[in-house]
Amino acid sequence: MREEIYILETNVDDVDGEILGTIIEDFTNEGALDISILPCISKKNRPSHLIRVICHEKYYPKLVKRLMKETGCLGVRVIRCERFIAERDIKTLKVRLMGKERSIRVKVSRMEGEEINAKAEFEDLRRLSRELGLPLRKLREEVMRHIREELVQ
Repeated sequence: MREEIYILETNVDDVDGEILGTIIEDFTNEGALDISILPCISKKNRPSHLIRVICHEKYYPKLVKRLMKETGCLGVRVIRCERFIAERDIKTLKVRLMGKERSIRVKVSRMEGEEINAKAEFEDLRRLSRELGLPLRKLREEVMRHIREELVQ
């Protein structure tokens, strides 16, 4: 599947980590599909960050304005492009953990109808980890075993 997206980019060398963290949280709630903040070296050999926001067309004017206001940057690059994305749906899987049946959401992705990946939703894993007092890493391994068994059938 293909869709048109916009990539918004700017470099900043004078924005602290608290502001950068707020940008990630706020922009996600305001229509950004993805946000990356990468450490880099910019002009005059200064440590800086590259902020990259991916969004749909209807959100980019608002996000450009917000990015400039939040960071004080003097410009934002806007790159229109397309991306290929996998088709996705969420299935609910029943798994037996510690003698009790539990429900967990699984994101299944496909490309041209062929299943390419299945992964337990992190929020469900974290919730069950806390409820059961199990390490998240161990719980994820067990749930993935159930997912593989379910997909093979």
